[in-house]
Amino acid sequence: MAFRGVLQEAFMKISFTSRVGASQGKNSLALPESLLAARVYFWTAFLWVFLWTTCGMAETLFVDACLPESIPESNSYHTLTLAVANASAGDDIKVQGGVYPESLVIDKRLTITAPGGTALIGEKYTYDVGTIDVMFPQLVEVCWFGGQDPLPIDARVYYPARCDTLLGGGGPFPTVVYIHGFRDPDWELCGGDDWPDPGPVNWDYRQAEGIIGPLVASGHIVMSFDASCSGYSGVKRGELALNALAYLRNQNEPGGILEGVVDLTRVGFMGHSLGGGGSVYAATQIDDPLFATLKLDTVQVKAVALIAPDFTGTDGLKSELIEPVLIIYGTADKFCDGFPTSHFTEPYNDVNSANKHLLAITGANHFGYTDGLCVLGKPYFDVDPPSTVGGATGPEAHARQQQTAGNYIHAFFSHYLQGVSGKIEYLVQEGEQQCIAESVDGICIEHPTNSGQPLLPFDDLVALDVEVSICSCLE
Repeated sequence: MAFRGVLQEAFMKISFTSRVGASQGKNSLALPESLLAARVYFWTAFLWVFLWTTCGMAETLFVDACLPESIPESNSYHTLTLAVANASAGDDIKVQGGVYPESLVIDKRLTITAPGGTALIGEKYTYDVGTIDVMFPQLVEVCWFGGQDPLPIDARVYYPARCDTLLGGGGPFPTVVYIHGFRDPDWELCGGDDWPDPGPVNWDYRQAEGIIGPLVASGHIVMSFDASCSGYSGVKRGELALNALAYLRNQNEPGGILEGVVDLTRVGFMGHSLGGGGSVYAATQIDDPLFATLKLDTVQVKAVALIAPDFTGTDGLKSELIEPVLIIYGTADKFCDGFPTSHFTEPYNDVNSANKHLLAITGANHFGYTDGLCVLGKPYFDVDPPSTVGGATGPEAHARQQQTAGNYIHAFFSHYLQGVSGKIEYLVQEGEQQCIAESVDGICIEHPTNSGQPLLPFDDLVALDVEVSICSCLE
């Protein structure tokens, strides 16, 4: 409609100018004014008819997975497959936010948009993503505010849903606790139209929804909480994570908001930066007597994902980690400037997990795994180098970086928490499966020298020219 409006305006100007020119005797054609006007009106009318019969034929189709059935006569469909099949070339398909577990083959020119929220399309997605904003108590006290008693911690629970049905009518679901990283409120952010304001630091726990969403849509419960009160401490972040897990356990009891849908025998931790160190702390210290009051003795941690981890204060705990682990880092990470690359490769070698995976992403920086945190300068490091994943720049590179991490994290938890067949092939390198990561201290190398290409690459990442390498060990 906007395109047609522009053309309408243009033809009106052509008609008006021609008439004025003729009336003033400025037209070079030796035609009577009435004949010239008649010809102008004729061609204007012809173009109007042409526009109406061509542009006007395009229709708008609507898709909503929550519709009970498709109603073709009203251009409303409950699957994308049906909408695409009934659409004509040039049509516009508007998709309501939600999950569409479909595999599409499109052989015609269509415009497909999702003005009603994010639409996840693919056979691996089964559920919509629901959220509940909660506050959980510090049963083991970690943070004090102004010398007062510890206040509850803000958190968001992401759960599998189907339309208006809480938790999709299924479960119990494997559960992941996510821990965000550290951000100083005085750090300079990128800003501008390309980088919307992410809000205060106590909103950073909402900055991983691009990674969390696909996990939830495939049948995981994920809880993310505000760890800003813990300062620059991986230990405190881990302690808060165990409090969060105790909250989930309590809400899984009769009468709780998650009654009966949290599978405490399939639990994972996931953390970015200092939250990675916090994840190691939570996974290795869950049985410590310090946390006996949390009553987590029935919890079984099955997997830990570490995104550009910072082990400040938790370095000595890496060797105690025996659960399957995934470590993700980028070749443009700030730690590659300020520290040797072994800051990431040595932890991979240090953990005692029989199943471990190290993923290196070419061009990935430190904050590009978030939904939109772009840090220009900090007191301790001059800059977080810009992401250039897939040869892109700006927000597009940032999005490709998050998508890359999200794909591998999804495969990791799907394999180790859900037992989904075929996912392990994304997580191992071609050839020998007992990889020891080798690096050169003090030199920012692109990838561990003996890593390899994934046995099975992700098609969407290949299409985006994303380069990765994998180093893995399997029992």
